[in-house]
Amino acid sequence: MIHGIINVYKEKGFTSHDVVAKLRGIVGQKKIGHTGTLDPDATGVLPVCLGKATKLCDLLTDKNKTYEAVLLLGKTTDTQDITGEVLEEKSTEALTEEKVREAIEGFIGDYEQIPPMYSALKVNGKKLYELAREGKVIERKARPVKILDIQILEIDLPKVRMEVSCSKGTYIRTLCHDIGEKLGCGGCMESLIRTRVSTFRIEDAKTLDEIETLKQEGKLAELLVPIDAMFPFYPKITVKDDWKAFAKNGNPLDLKMLKEACGQDEETQVRLYDESGKFIAIYQWKEKKYHIVKMFFNEEEKTMQYIRELAEYNGNGRAAVTFGKFDGLHRGHQMLVTKVRELGKQENINSIVCSFDMRPLWKEKGIAPELLMVGEERQERVKDEVDYLIECPFTESFRQKSAEDFIQEIIHDLFRAKYIVVGTDFTFGCEKRGDVHMLAEYADQYDYELIVIEKERYHDRIISSTYVKEVVKEGDVGLAETLLGYPFEVEGTVEHGRQLGRTLGFPTLNVAWPEGKIVPAHGVYFCKIDIEGKTYPGIANVGIKPTVTEEKKLLIEAFLFGYSGNAYGEKVRINLKKFRRPEQKFDGIDALKRQIDKDIAKGMEYFGIV
Repeated sequence: MIHGIINVYKEKGFTSHDVVAKLRGIVGQKKIGHTGTLDPDATGVLPVCLGKATKLCDLLTDKNKTYEAVLLLGKTTDTQDITGEVLEEKSTEALTEEKVREAIEGFIGDYEQIPPMYSALKVNGKKLYELAREGKVIERKARPVKILDIQILEIDLPKVRMEVSCSKGTYIRTLCHDIGEKLGCGGCMESLIRTRVSTFRIEDAKTLDEIETLKQEGKLAELLVPIDAMFPFYPKITVKDDWKAFAKNGNPLDLKMLKEACGQDEETQVRLYDESGKFIAIYQWKEKKYHIVKMFFNEEEKTMQYIRELAEYNGNGRAAVTFGKFDGLHRGHQMLVTKVRELGKQENINSIVCSFDMRPLWKEKGIAPELLMVGEERQERVKDEVDYLIECPFTESFRQKSAEDFIQEIIHDLFRAKYIVVGTDFTFGCEKRGDVHMLAEYADQYDYELIVIEKERYHDRIISSTYVKEVVKEGDVGLAETLLGYPFEVEGTVEHGRQLGRTLGFPTLNVAWPEGKIVPAHGVYFCKIDIEGKTYPGIANVGIKPTVTEEKKLLIEAFLFGYSGNAYGEKVRINLKKFRRPEQKFDGIDALKRQIDKDIAKGMEYFGIV
């Protein structure tokens, strides 16, 4: 997929939508968006965003713009430009250049502009131009715009050619109309060329035909403006490799996590890079940390292969491989995965995460699982990181495999490993006789390089799945998020409940707790809920609802701030952010309702909702 911005010269007769559609065909990708419409008869600069750069569309739409317009005085039309039906014509003989210049320059500055009927603005869900075509004219409220500058390039009455620099949302044809009204003779726009959007200038713009030619010649990259080039005045900071995965998950960053830092004035926005120079995100300094503003990191699109049995692996060539249980894929695990990914890219070899699935062995031994990750959670976390995720069933027979056979049969024969990446405490083979020392001893014989990664620590303690589980059980989901590098979350499908919450005035989403997933301390949590492509703040209760039922069914029941849809059957992801209070049995429904009122008030306070 191509990522960046192309400065397109929109030709006459094309809509902005037409440009995007044609460009999709030229570059062969769907993820493209324009940065603000131009009328079909208008020409000029139309920045188009591709791939990750589509996140910039709103930003560029908000930028100041410059136009070259021809104002035709003495003629008023229903569209406010020359293409419309003429409503009135008046003589311009009494006009002088001085009067015209004075009237035009009087619009410089703040200006209340009434949008034209022939525009794409919506009223009650319907576009204004649709209403106009039906012969309807409705009242429109004036909107504040700003005319930054007007340079009069030529006056040849009744025509005036001028260069207008203005804020977003300014209609140049309405400006022409309003100038004509001020002069008492009426006016409309005869032609329009957009010459600049932010740093994109007309002299650098390319037509669709020119872009297609460059694509065929393999020179499309020459046109692409990198995403970070849109923030040239933002200071640059660099995250240390050890914290790269943490940053790419959008977590707040302390100064200790950075190789270089600047811009520590309150509210200062900065460009964040990793040590290889890859642009990650825009962050902002506040409350003594850098906080995410907009994330741009996303590895090049590829399809990770998910495999359930070692025997199914049939990758060609050599590989970089890491082994472990990888329950939770916490910050320590992420260091291993990141190293494997980097080696895979550098050496152009397969990158593999081989995860041992302990559930078959536990089932044989009658052990109930308590896992940080269930379902497809692990797949989701590494799908953009490596070429293969193999979840190898750890059976009793596999447990009995000797360490020597593990090295020969799996590392050498199956994976053809060029690099083995493991933590300092990695063990393998029957009775855990294999360790990093044995791997080092056999490295020359089996032609691989061993890379041992030191354990990641939080304060004085090594980060491990066991550590994360401890804090989750205590309800300290904030610390769990710090150790994991991402929020502790639950995924599931919304079920029909007893609708008691709706009766009480607090409609909730009920999700059964996933089987095998570790259960945090029962109680109420502040949370964020992803549903239907949007994220809502809210509160959630983890537990069995002892006040209203005797079923003892473990649920997570969430109340979303600002959501009013019908969510039954929808898949949701609930991120637990902070423990509020333990679950308790109340004396009655009224007492329960009073407590929920308090929980909601505290939740709104936590999320800064007024």
